Amino acid sequence: MKHTIYTLIILLFTILTATAQETRLIPKVDHAVYFDISPPLRDMLKEAMAQSDGSWKDKVVDNFVFIDGVNDKRSSRNFVADPGLQNSFGNLQSDTTIQNFEGMGNLSGYVPPDTHGDVGFNHYFQVINCSYAVYNKSGAKIFGPAPNSSVWSGMPNNSNDGDAIVLFDELANRWIFSQFSLPNGSSTAPFYQMIAVSQTPDPTGSWYRWTYEFSSMPDYPKFGIWPDAYYMSTNNFAGGWVGNGAYSYDRAAMLAGSPDARRISFNLSPGSDGFISLLPSDCDGAFPALGTPDYFIYIATNGTQRLGIYEFHSDWGTPANSTFGNLAYLNVNPYGPLGWGDKMLNHSVDGTSSIAGIRSYELRNTGTAWSIYQQSTYSPDSHSRWMGSIAQDTAGTISLGYSVSSASIYPGIRYTGRLKTDPLNQMTMAEKTIMNGGGSPLIHRIRQLSGTQRSIMPQHPQAHGKHELHPLHSAMYSLRLPQPPLCGCVQQAPTLHSSMLMAMAGPEHIPIPGPQFLPDSTQPCKVPGCCHLKRRNTFPP
Repeated sequence: MKHTIYTLIILLFTILTATAQETRLIPKVDHAVYFDISPPLRDMLKEAMAQSDGSWKDKVVDNFVFIDGVNDKRSSRNFVADPGLQNSFGNLQSDTTIQNFEGMGNLSGYVPPDTHGDVGFNHYFQVINCSYAVYNKSGAKIFGPAPNSSVWSGMPNNSNDGDAIVLFDELANRWIFSQFSLPNGSSTAPFYQMIAVSQTPDPTGSWYRWTYEFSSMPDYPKFGIWPDAYYMSTNNFAGGWVGNGAYSYDRAAMLAGSPDARRISFNLSPGSDGFISLLPSDCDGAFPALGTPDYFIYIATNGTQRLGIYEFHSDWGTPANSTFGNLAYLNVNPYGPLGWGDKMLNHSVDGTSSIAGIRSYELRNTGTAWSIYQQSTYSPDSHSRWMGSIAQDTAGTISLGYSVSSASIYPGIRYTGRLKTDPLNQMTMAEKTIMNGGGSPLIHRIRQLSGTQRSIMPQHPQAHGKHELHPLHSAMYSLRLPQPPLCGCVQQAPTLHSSMLMAMAGPEHIPIPGPQFLPDSTQPCKVPGCCHLKRRNTFPP
């Protein structure tokens, strides 16, 4: 009998499962207020990029760290001994960077730049807040940069306000792109979320386009791809934070270009856990069974340090039966917070006193409840590491990328990782540099990034991509191909329930389910040159 392993990697908090009492939330069902189909982007009139006024962001969501460094609104910085501290480097030389090239810079001038991007079978799609560009897999730019709003050119209420997200739906071989639009400003309703799904695998072609309306400002939208829906979370503001939104958009209807694609939404009022950001699951690889709920995760910022997990079930046959609930709490190992902004955005912690480290977790659910499989804080030397992105591939390899800096080095980008069979609770791969820093502008002190993303290449499910904006440089995109020792490239049947890998990377890349396979060292390798690899599934032939 087959069983399923649910693996949840999170660059956030730790755990101990406990189900909370909750009042059933009532779903709301509605449709887009506008729909059409765009001409091919490559044929549309090119819009010029322009500097954007991002000052409104400080009025909606207060930055807790000031440019002058005075009166920083930090939570208490009492150092807490971390039982999972890794204070040394890994030494496993088992990976190689197969592509590393410069993308576009922060053309719209937003601080923070809100970097994002995803990789498809033939393209890399990069977004920096209000602008985007498309590259081929060799790093050559084939489209852009252009304002995000150009994707919805000609539609009403189309304001180029950013916080854009792009994801590649590899099972459908299509792209989903979205940003919010605030045509009346950040304080005056109505507000809008612009959503587009590509008609073909080519992101420079035509797109299906929808506009959905909101009564409160839907800040910090985050998306995830799941079998039954495109899921989205928001932090809602109306003269201050008024809670969170959880939404599902009918994936099948959107892929078919239906103007009636429905949205199911739930609103969560502020609770005792303090300010939270919900993060929906995002699926790379084989989907879990239809009917599996999408998992929304958040960090409790008040009281007990813990992680909260909601289940979102969309019932498209009878939308009124949809549910958002079954909240489970998972308590985490103690850590020393670095401040409100750091903790909320990427779960950086005090590795040692005044040195930032990256806290990461792997959670598993064998069919009864979530539990911690492993956890650690990566802080191997005197340099601070923060704004991490993490992902797990179909071979069980974990890749962790982050910013690094200290009084002696400018902010740069590095990564480490571990193999499935390595000793638990540590990153075993030798740290590698994607790019060294060349400066540290004063404005950079507010926040290095609002988000980064680590992606899995769809046709090479063991290759990882990292997307960050580097100070005084352009955005960087790299692909990492782990190369563990030994042979075993042949795919086997799954063991334990049907399997779902889940990963959470800072605020950007979140639960990633994918097929789980065991190594098979008795079978010959099918890929030339990979017989030194020990894999749980094969590269494409």
